[in-house]
Amino acid sequence: MNYKNLLIGGLLVAGVFYFIGKKKLAKAIRFSIEKISFSGTKIILRLGLLNPTGNEAKFNSMVADVFVKGNQVATLTTFQTVSIKPNSKSTIDIQITPTGIGILSTLKTLLSKGGLKNLQAKIKGTANVDGVAFPVDITYSA
Repeated sequence: MNYKNLLIGGLLVAGVFYFIGKKKLAKAIRFSIEKISFSGTKIILRLGLLNPTGNEAKFNSMVADVFVKGNQVATLTTFQTVSIKPNSKSTIDIQITPTGIGILSTLKTLLSKGGLKNLQAKIKGTANVDGVAFPVDITYSA
């Protein structure tokens, strides 16, 4: 019996299961905007990280554009690592510094269209969970 072939076969099977698990995670993991608040000139975004799988996952990073009422107000960048337990939800607070032009156009829109009571925000970008990058497109309405 050739142990080298058995070892290679075992590694191939383990690799297939590993990548199947990563694919399931990428299809299952969900993000939600839990809360948006303001602190001085910063936007504080509480992001919900939902893991409906039976395995722990690690949120590594996210880069995305932030839109308020259709106007791009900032670029979100976080490299804070968060562990997401199996079948649970974790949250992360992300501080975002808006651009000057984005804030001016958004203030104009908010003042002319009902203020904060009809706030609509959108995040569109890419997240990295367990080394897998996948698109994020989240909408928030208040």
